[in-house]
Amino acid sequence: MDLADDRTANDLTSRLDRPQYKQVIEADIASPVKGSPAHAQTLDADYRAAGRPPYGQRIATTVFLHSLVQTGQSGADPADLRLAVLQPGDDPSLVDKATQRLVDCCGYFDYDGHRYRFKPEPAPRKIIDDEMSMVGRIKAKTELDERIKKIWKKGTFEPEYFPAEAAALDDDARAPKLAVIHYDAANVTAIEAATPPDLVLKLFEHKGSMEEYRTYKNNVLFLVADQVFATTKQAGYRPTDLARDRAAPFALSEELGGCRGLLVLAVKPLRKTSRMTHVSEHFRGMTAEEAYYWSSNETENRQSRRAQKALRNLVAKK
Repeated sequence: MDLADDRTANDLTSRLDRPQYKQVIEADIASPVKGSPAHAQTLDADYRAAGRPPYGQRIATTVFLHSLVQTGQSGADPADLRLAVLQPGDDPSLVDKATQRLVDCCGYFDYDGHRYRFKPEPAPRKIIDDEMSMVGRIKAKTELDERIKKIWKKGTFEPEYFPAEAAALDDDARAPKLAVIHYDAANVTAIEAATPPDLVLKLFEHKGSMEEYRTYKNNVLFLVADQVFATTKQAGYRPTDLARDRAAPFALSEELGGCRGLLVLAVKPLRKTSRMTHVSEHFRGMTAEEAYYWSSNETENRQSRRAQKALRNLVAKK
């Protein structure tokens, strides 16, 4: 049965008093609009190009016919679907894969764990997926950029957000500037802290569109994303997950969490930035075995402070 034939589609939907299913055909099975194929037709274009049968429309048509029965048994179970679609020489695994692809892409195609069926209203799963796809990386990064600007506001320092060229960072003796480097442009881990990223060096050394040498180098402080950002990213979190009002803990692996927890404990009593940086550098290169050893000592209440001091002294000697 060819649902691309408008007369056939109209007979099935109007004569059986199922007019709402016409939109199902046009969106997911066979579109009457040239240049705007339905989801099954798009799937079949790939199969035809590979010299295979149009499994998409075979599957969709079979499930559609079974869905018109308005009883508790509407829809087709996987076994009946294979029986209806497969022909001699067909690969059953390809039919299963095509069925899953239809579930993933079609708006009205649904599977409840027992039967495949078309419904006259969009599947909730598809609505959610479509909404999620609209929240792309650009929107997430825009949100993160705005949060960064809210955190680093004007005070003693005049913030300069995300300078990418020397001309974007003024060279003068007025209020000291805080150059907030974009996390996509440059970031550091503590072990690399002794050598600033190329962008930071460029902004520090030069000014203006002609990139002349900067005069007031000591009037600029650079802020670059470091270990906290790198750790959460390594654990699979998005940049926007680093919210100030976040209440839920980050689920880190034993190694990542243990090492970063030790770092927090070790630098907490320190006041000098140079000392913090030195301690942080060592922790960035710490092996898992070292982290486990010190973690067992630093988190044991009776000797935790003594162990933390011992670790800082050890690091200071290296």
